[in-house]
Amino acid sequence: MSYLLRHGAKEENVKITQDGFVEETDLINWLKRQGFSVSHDMLKRIVDNCPKQRFFMERRGFTNYYRANQGHTLSSQEVKVRMDIISNLDEFVDKPPVHGTYFKTWNVIKKDGLNRMKRQHIHLATGDYKDRSVKSGMRSDVEVLVYIDIHKAISDGIVFYRSSNNVILTEGIDGILEPKYFLRVINTKTGEELTF
Repeated sequence: MSYLLRHGAKEENVKITQDGFVEETDLINWLKRQGFSVSHDMLKRIVDNCPKQRFFMERRGFTNYYRANQGHTLSSQEVKVRMDIISNLDEFVDKPPVHGTYFKTWNVIKKDGLNRMKRQHIHLATGDYKDRSVKSGMRSDVEVLVYIDIHKAISDGIVFYRSSNNVILTEGIDGILEPKYFLRVINTKTGEELTF
């Protein structure tokens, strides 16, 4: 389901709307072709019980539609999910957004910045991997936490969004959020601050 809704709808010849939705019948038929027997009730349970709240269901007329909340590699010309632009920065005064990563990528990140890679956005969480309120945007095994100075970035014209499942998203500038927007970087194993 994640693959189809985030990445593969066009390649799999499944109709996806400009705002990222796939009709329930099309989704069920595609899943059946993949060997999964599903029903409306099963899809609803997946949406309701996904620990990371990755999916959203919307009723349009008499038909249900499903989309992924974020993580799309389909271009923004093909799919642009509705998200709220972040304008109230009060919540970030004491708790800046954070990106979790690994030591194997840290040397590139500290030099070049965070990169959206093939996705539409760079993903940030509203807390670190220990924060139980964080449902999505942070893996539990990260080794490096990069805290973002969202105030400075916004004052420089970078736009941040909030997805339906509370992930903070940004395109940065040309897909990059430069190290000058890092507040601090923490080694999760030792708690020490890393230089950048």
